[in-house]
Amino acid sequence: TVSRGYKTAGINQTQAPFLSDSLKIYNTEFCNNIDIGAIYAQNNLKIELSAFYMHRINPQLRLSHQMDPYDPTSFDYATFNANNGYNYGFEFSLDHKISKKVTLGSYISYLQTHISSFSYLGTVYGNRALAHSPNNKYGFNLIYDLSEKIKGLNLNINSNYIGYFYFEEQNDIMSNPYNLIDISFNYKVSNIELSLWSKNVTNTKYSIRGYQFVLDPTYEVKDYQSFGDPRSIGITLDYNM
Repeated sequence: TVSRGYKTAGINQTQAPFLSDSLKIYNTEFCNNIDIGAIYAQNNLKIELSAFYMHRINPQLRLSHQMDPYDPTSFDYATFNANNGYNYGFEFSLDHKISKKVTLGSYISYLQTHISSFSYLGTVYGNRALAHSPNNKYGFNLIYDLSEKIKGLNLNINSNYIGYFYFEEQNDIMSNPYNLIDISFNYKVSNIELSLWSKNVTNTKYSIRGYQFVLDPTYEVKDYQSFGDPRSIGITLDYNM
């Protein structure tokens, strides 16, 4: 496929007095995309491979600022434009029913991004990878059919690895790679589906956001992070009419 997309222009409604009139309005972003892919499916095997390239014109960036360094609640975001950027990479997935009981799925993806240099409040940023754009991800999914013991029961195990990435466009703080494992027992009979599940089984502590701002009385700019959910366990019941 060859396509062209866009994100419409808009107005920043932040009350920051130091933003010039030119920064209070951000322009439309256009993206020119090329995608090529192939799917192979036969019997109990399915393979998908795709590659893509995206050229971004006036890419929109979500940037942060603190209007008053003595007031942590004045921390805010606004949208601004860089000149250009690009994303490219590939995705590969495989699903294979190994036996009557076992189905294995796996995937791997690679992503390369770049954003041009841009100036924001007198400081030059960019000329590097985009924030929240890990270079690589991979994982697997295992489904084990337990219907011989209890009809309608199966075990599902998911493992997902996410590589490191920048937290924000305005600093060099990076996440650590992490791997999350989820497990669930799923039971289906007639119109009822019951699932006993646990997410992040290993209780991995992983960062999903990172910030730089003034918070404590020292009035120094420091690094802060927020984390993803710890291990959780639950039961889900669905009834389809």
